[in-house]
Amino acid sequence: LKLLDPNHPAIALVTLSTEEYRRLNDEQRGRVAQRETQYLHPDAVEALVKIAENLLDSDEWSDVGAGLAVLIGRRISEILLSKFSLKSPWSLNFSQMAKKADDVNITLEIPTLAPAAKVLAAIKKLQSGLAIADLKQRGVSSRQLKQVVNHRYSL
Repeated sequence: LKLLDPNHPAIALVTLSTEEYRRLNDEQRGRVAQRETQYLHPDAVEALVKIAENLLDSDEWSDVGAGLAVLIGRRISEILLSKFSLKSPWSLNFSQMAKKADDVNITLEIPTLAPAAKVLAAIKKLQSGLAIADLKQRGVSSRQLKQVVNHRYSL
């Protein structure tokens, strides 16, 4: 309105005082801060983990992959191309990471949000069920293999 008419009578009706602007801005900042720092309630986390664990029993590879992504926090190329072994009832050994060069031989212990034996069985089910053996036999580089797997099976 000020651009149209600096003295327009409606300006007084819609203009807020400096204190009112500050109060409204502070309220908005508080709402944004609360939203940005909110965490999932433990009940919601428990429900999410239960859903992810149930997905491991699915006949659909995408369901199993989604469940594994939640339960171990790994991308599909890592799930399909890396090596996993049982470390403890709630953790797996994880090696041949997607972001590491092939000659880097690192094994990490990663926690699982479901019993590790069940998670490992789902990983093996997915690795054997999806057609990645043919890709490995083509003799493509490790980087190309990871790219093809990500492209083919990205959730």
